[in-house]
Order: sequence, then structure tokens, then C-alpha cells
Amino acid sequence: MRISAAVSLIGSGLLIASPVWGQSPAPSIATAPAIEKVEFNSASRPLGKLMEQRARARGEDPKPTPGEHLEGYLARPEGSGPFPAVVVLPGCAGLTPYVKEELPQQLASWGYVALVVDSWATRRIEPDCMKDPGSVDRVADSYGGFFYLATLPFADRTRVGVLGVADGARIVLTLVQPLPDDWVFNPDKLTFKAGVTYDPMCAEADAKATFPLLLLIGQRDQRYPARACEDLTRNPAVDSAPMELAVFPDAHHGFLEPKWGAGQDMFGYHVEYNREAAADSLQRTRDFLGRTLDTVSH
Repeated sequence: MRISAAVSLIGSGLLIASPVWGQSPAPSIATAPAIEKVEFNSASRPLGKLMEQRARARGEDPKPTPGEHLEGYLARPEGSGPFPAVVVLPGCAGLTPYVKEELPQQLASWGYVALVVDSWATRRIEPDCMKDPGSVDRVADSYGGFFYLATLPFADRTRVGVLGVADGARIVLTLVQPLPDDWVFNPDKLTFKAGVTYDPMCAEADAKATFPLLLLIGQRDQRYPARACEDLTRNPAVDSAPMELAVFPDAHHGFLEPKWGAGQDMFGYHVEYNREAAADSLQRTRDFLGRTLDTVSH
């Protein structure tokens, strides 16, 4: 296991992001790429063995359970590509203007095709920060977004990453685990090549990552304590892909999201936007994606 030097150890034993706030922030977007609303399906799920046996007993050819219809929001760089791509998974705050438009535009300005997956609109449900509806399979939705990108001539299916915010980060931490082959119907064996997590719930993460992972969290996060991420990166599986951790001093849960402004308490924890931490984390995200997606061989 290799842990990148994205963190430094201080006397208290906490892992704190190495200061890069003195560096220039990620460049502003001179001309924001257009956002296009697109439609696709979540990934199909293979039949269970019992359902497969019953289908064969009826003389039927067992077929995967079709995926559900979804919507998404696409931003792309100028040019014909093919470009590396990133699937974006929102948190339980849903498709805020930042997540729906500004974040994918930022990714596109860096040279990535960005697809924000909306797991709620077509199902006629609202995002819920207290619980996830059991009817929503966001792992299948994530792969559905991936498979849609794989059909686009300007996206490189061999260089696709996934970025999740808060509850979306929880899905990334599921995707990065060793998943059974029958989790989704994936005949082309497509695999994510990198993952970025904002405000991740590291306490539930597997010690083995199957692709490089960047963990970005505030030191003052009350919802998902940073300590769990520190423990995760200190005790990885020996055959894990590289993990990088950045813990931002004075940053709370939701530090990337401008919607939270000067801060508020909700659902028993504090959320607050932190301009410096957001700029720092975006620069780290850009550097990480550059190292993991731009260098994958075709």
C-alpha cells in the first residue's frame, strides 16, 4: 500500500492537509462550458440464482433486470476528444446550483467530461438527509452514468473517475470496494479508475481500495469525524490501491458547498462553507485527477 504525501503528521497525531493556501487557487472559468440535460438508464442488475432457475424452468432466457430511467447534467471540454470523464454523485442536499452547474463546469474546464447523476427527479422523490430511500440504488445509478459516458464518442471509457459529495461520497466508498461480479450487469467489464470523496463517511469504508482514492474532509466535521479517515489510511489492506487524505483545519461538513454560507446547524450537525478549504480541495482534486486519469494507458 502506498499512501501519497498529501498529509503531514503533527504532534497531536492528527493528519492535517499540508498548507497550499499560499498557492494560486484553481483558475477561474473564463467561459463556462454549457450544461446539457441528458437521459440514460441506471445499470441493469443480474437475476439472482433462484430467479434465473425459475426463468429457465419456464423455458425463458434469463435476462438482467432493466435499469430505471434517469436524468443527468453533462458538461464537456471544447474539442473532439476523447477526454477522460468523471461521474459526479451529489449529496443529500441534492442538485444545488453548485453541484448541478458550477462543479461540472469546473471539471470540464480542466479537460474532463463531467456527468452529474440525478437519482431523484425521475423517481419523483426528494433527497433526504435523514435516510436514503430503499428504492434508490445509487450504485446502479453510478454505473448507469458510467455506461452512458462510455457511449459518447468524445469520452474515453478507459479513463473514467467518480466524485462524490457527502452521501455521494458514501457511494464512492462502496464503489471502491471489491464488489461481486453480479452486482451490476457489466458485460464490458468497465471499471472506475479513480475516486474523489468530499466529506466521506470513512467509518464504513473497506480497508481495500480497488482504485486510487482521494479523501477530503474538514477537521471539524461533526457528521463524519475525520479521525475515521485517519484510521483508514493508517491501516489499509496490504493490496489496496493508493489512498490520499487531506484534513482541512477549521473546516466543517459541507465546506465545498456555497449554499451553506456562514454556517447553520441541521440534523444535529453543523454545515458551513469554507472558501479557503474549498479552493485548496479543488486544487488537490485537479492534481489527483491529473495523476490518475490523464496517465492511464489506452
